[in-house]
Amino acid sequence: MGKTYLTREDIRMRLNRTIVSYQGDYYTVDVDAPVNEWHQITLRPLGGDNTRRNRSVTVNHSEVDASTPRLGYFNFNNSAYYISRVPERRQNEGFRPESATVLPRMPVGGWVTSNSFREMLHGNYPTIDEALQELKTKETDKLAINYDIAIGWLDSRMTLGIFFKERLIGHYDEKQDRYLLFDSKEKSLITRLLSKTGVFHGKVVA
Repeated sequence: MGKTYLTREDIRMRLNRTIVSYQGDYYTVDVDAPVNEWHQITLRPLGGDNTRRNRSVTVNHSEVDASTPRLGYFNFNNSAYYISRVPERRQNEGFRPESATVLPRMPVGGWVTSNSFREMLHGNYPTIDEALQELKTKETDKLAINYDIAIGWLDSRMTLGIFFKERLIGHYDEKQDRYLLFDSKEKSLITRLLSKTGVFHGKVVA
């Protein structure tokens, strides 16, 4: 990781309960778990996967990455939530969930260790076709298809809206199978951003 830590308390202050990546997956750092050496930390896997075990590594292990991961929408409990980081004054590495803003509002609770949050960290999302199918056949209210884009029901499940970073920007025209954007000052910019993602298969109509 390349950081310098002077004491166990220094490690605790900067890393405890943060989320870091290690060997391509994501873990919560536990500095309070028993270890053999003061510079060791325990990594607890996200997602509740029993096949993945806790890891005990040195805090400066080259494969521990404490940079802030990309954040955005994650799918959880039949809806999509948008998470962003709030700048902190404290000197922390990794991502500290308590410093994040989640919209719609939701306490940290179980989402931090959920597989849904882990899937977002890995950038795993359903395709637009998979999302439409689930929204039409299940009790799901809203689904993210990208870090920045989600689709969800409006008007008592009569219309599907398009959301960009939690802002309603358009709706889905099911009869014509296309996505219509509302007029706004940023309409051309949003159109380019949506087209660049490729998630709508060229069916965005400005």
